[in-house]
Amino acid sequence: MSASRQSIITGLSVIGVLAIQRNLSYNNTKSLLYWRNIPVLSGFIFELAHYKYIDYLLSLSIVVAAADFEISQFIDFVQAVPSLRRVKNLFNKLDDIVDNNSVDQIYAYGEATLGTELSPFLLGLLDHEDKRVVDQLIADNMITRDEMISFCNVLANKLFMQTMLTNDYNLAESDTLKAEIRQQIAKENLEISGCYLALVIHFIKKDPRIKRLILSPGHQGLNYEEISLIYPTVTKAGELMQIAHDTPEFRYDLRNQPRIGKISANYFLAQLESNGCKTDFIKALPALPSRPVTVVELPERTRMVLNKVEHQFINEANKLGTSIGITCRLAWFHNKHVGFYEEKPSYYEKQKLHPPMMACKL
Repeated sequence: MSASRQSIITGLSVIGVLAIQRNLSYNNTKSLLYWRNIPVLSGFIFELAHYKYIDYLLSLSIVVAAADFEISQFIDFVQAVPSLRRVKNLFNKLDDIVDNNSVDQIYAYGEATLGTELSPFLLGLLDHEDKRVVDQLIADNMITRDEMISFCNVLANKLFMQTMLTNDYNLAESDTLKAEIRQQIAKENLEISGCYLALVIHFIKKDPRIKRLILSPGHQGLNYEEISLIYPTVTKAGELMQIAHDTPEFRYDLRNQPRIGKISANYFLAQLESNGCKTDFIKALPALPSRPVTVVELPERTRMVLNKVEHQFINEANKLGTSIGITCRLAWFHNKHVGFYEEKPSYYEKQKLHPPMMACKL
C-alpha cells in the first residue's frame, strides 16, 4: 500500500471516529463507546484540560486585559507574582477557615467593620504569619498600610455578610425568600472576587484616588461601591471570572454542602434556585454519571438556566471591551466544553487551592 493511500485511509478513519463521537455526544452519552465513559481517557483529558498552567494562562489573560497595563506596569506585575501568590494563599486560607466554621463560630470572631484599622473579625482570624505577609507587602512599598487594611476589611466584611445571610437563609421559611437571600449570598461572593482583583491591580497601578478617599475627613471606610467606581473594569472582570469558575463547578459545590454544613455561595446554584430548578436538578443527580458531564446531559430546565447565564455573561464581558470580551468567552467555553464536574482537578486538591484567580475570594 502506498504512503499516500495509507494517509488517506488514516485520515478517513480519524474523521469517522470523530463523527461517531460527535453523534454519541448528542444522542447516546451512555454508550460504552463514548470516550467520556472510558475512565482512563476521560480522566486524562479532564486533568489535561484543567492543567494548572492552562488555568493560569486563561486567568492571566483576563487579568491583563482588564488591567490595561502599560509596558512598565506589566513588568512590575510579572515581578510581583511571588508576592501576589503569598497574598492569594493568605486569602484562600482565611476563606477556608470561614467555610469550615459554623455561623456561631464566625460571629465569635467579632464584627467585620470597615476603615483603616483592622476589624475585630480580622484580628481574630489573622495569626502572626498572616500579619507578617501583610507587613512585608507594606515594607516592599507595594501598598500603604491604610490602603491594605482598608481592602482587607472590605473583603472580610463581605465574608461576614455572607455568614449573616447564610443564617437568614436557614431561618427563612418561604422558598421565594430563600431564593432571594441566596442571590444576595452569590452577589457578595462575586464582589469578593471583584474586590480581590482590584487589590491585585492596585498593587501595580496604585491609583491615588484610593488613598485620597480613605484619608478624607469624615470618610466611613472604603467599601465595594467606591472601589468599583475607581476600578470599574477590573471589578466587573473579577465578578465574571468567578461566574466562569462557579458554573462548571456547581455539581461539586452542591455535593459539598453537607460537608461544610452550609449552602454554597456558588453563583450558578443561586440561579437554579432563583429559577425554581434546584429541586429538579437534585432529583436528577442520581442519574448523572460521576464523570464531568456535557450540556446535553444536564436536565432540560438546568440547560435553560445555563443558556440564560451564558447569554448574560457574554453580554457583560463584551461591554468591557473587545480584548476582555474575547478572553472571558474563551475561559467560559473552555470550562463549558470540558464538562460540569463533581470532583475537582487533582492539582486543586493536592495544593488545597481554589483555581488561580478564577476564585478570587478572601
